[in-house]
Amino acid sequence: MAQDFFENSYLYGANAAFIEELYARYASNPASVDASWQRFFASLGDAPATQISWNQAPLGVIGQPDPEQAAPAGDKKTGAKPAGVGPTATIAANEKNNAPNAAAIQEEAMRALQAQQLIRAYRVRGHLLATLDPLGIETPTMHADLDPKTYGFGDADLNRSIYLGGNLGRERATLREIVDVLQATYSGTYGVEFMHIQDPAQREWVQSRIEAAAGKPNFAPDVKKGILKTLLEVEAFEEFVQVKYTGMKRFSIQ
Repeated sequence: MAQDFFENSYLYGANAAFIEELYARYASNPASVDASWQRFFASLGDAPATQISWNQAPLGVIGQPDPEQAAPAGDKKTGAKPAGVGPTATIAANEKNNAPNAAAIQEEAMRALQAQQLIRAYRVRGHLLATLDPLGIETPTMHADLDPKTYGFGDADLNRSIYLGGNLGRERATLREIVDVLQATYSGTYGVEFMHIQDPAQREWVQSRIEAAAGKPNFAPDVKKGILKTLLEVEAFEEFVQVKYTGMKRFSIQ
């Protein structure tokens, strides 16, 4: 009963320091406290000091200003609390300082979108920059769709880290790294056109294998021999059809 009373009343917990000082005042001068407190302390009787600590030195709680309401330094004359001072204002200020800058977030999102547009352009037209002439007679020239400047990038962005979200197998990469990977993958010594494929599964199958190689396919010797054999067979069949059906409409296996 006593425990329940103290745990659920003003006598419990954080009020202890206040009541200790109030009892000290009562012990010195009963008239210095409210009549209701006089009756309460009188009902306690003459309890020993070892049992009741209220007769210890006052703690200086009563009459002191609320720390949350205390005036900040430089405003001691009026004691007034300016707007925006206090725990709530402090928390708000901390949240404001720690919150990401809206302009920075917008710029980051814009750079990521521009990078995705550049990546798609190389998947569609990267073959236009591929070096397909072994004699070097024809030199590929930069296509507008493959130029990073078309998407708003400048020289200052070459070393800027850009979010890719797993595209090209990377979470983040600089613009310089992105361009190097795209050129090695789609504008090397072979060209690939696959974005016209209507079946998404087939298109993604080709894309995943091309980008995994990043312009450097690692075929085993037997696989290379098999590829060469198939190419020779195709070339021989093309020549046969050209001779056998001269002038007829046909579709090249190339």
